[in-house]
Amino acid sequence: MNRKYAVIYNRSLESVFGKQARAVARELDCPCLYTDELLFLGDEEIEFEKCVYFDKDVITGLRLEMLGVRLYNNIGSIELCDDKRRTAELLRRDLNLPKTVPSPLLFSDDPIFRGEFARRAGERLQFPLVAKLAFGSLGQQVKLIASKEELIACCDQWKDQPYLLQEYIDTSKGKDLRIYVVKGEAVAAMERYNPNDFRSNIGAGGRGTAIRPPKEFEDAAISACALLGLDFGGVDLLYGKHGEPILCEVNSNALFQELNAVCGVAVEKHIADAVRQEEANPLDFSVFQ
Repeated sequence: MNRKYAVIYNRSLESVFGKQARAVARELDCPCLYTDELLFLGDEEIEFEKCVYFDKDVITGLRLEMLGVRLYNNIGSIELCDDKRRTAELLRRDLNLPKTVPSPLLFSDDPIFRGEFARRAGERLQFPLVAKLAFGSLGQQVKLIASKEELIACCDQWKDQPYLLQEYIDTSKGKDLRIYVVKGEAVAAMERYNPNDFRSNIGAGGRGTAIRPPKEFEDAAISACALLGLDFGGVDLLYGKHGEPILCEVNSNALFQELNAVCGVAVEKHIADAVRQEEANPLDFSVFQ
């Protein structure tokens, strides 16, 4: 077994990431570990040079980077994607995004301010609008808000959590395009559709169909990953009023089993090839910069 590489994922997500992580590990012929296993290893016991990191555990990832391990994806990029507010702020000048209003930083509970914030956000974005927790996956913690009253209630519910509000792109109701990018190449794409929900996520009941993405969609996905410093990632694009791509989300640890099944590809082979081909020099993209 090749001890130069490792694949790491979160034990609590075994049912979600286990099969995917083991598929990459087979391609690299390397160990497949749970993130928490590293907590009990001394620095001298961590011998691998490269690691496919299917987790968002920043502290463990940062430890590995400080030891000189090359993470795929690097921990700085994972952090940028994990917080949807940061993703939107970084990309909005270069790519087409829905109008976005992030939640403000508050140091005390102020329901009067929340009501005013909800009123102004509703005026800017118009109803219905989309509310998302800044940290969430699989389409969870995403709501379609129909009125100012609903928005105030949502802001009250999420008062202790970071979130963002976005313009609702009604031309893409229940439909989007997921493109998986590896090292600047779109290796698979599927259109996801859910006739029963405004969200298209497979986890929310959506279904995928293989598609050859229009070039402008493919270019947007590749640009998003490049701007975020991702080695690989899943990019979700909405359909605008004139068929133009509108960036919805970028996922540093996107699942690809459904893509493999729908598109007849093996994304794990592309990821493994990228790891093998690159020299073991960590990207200088840490949270300290």
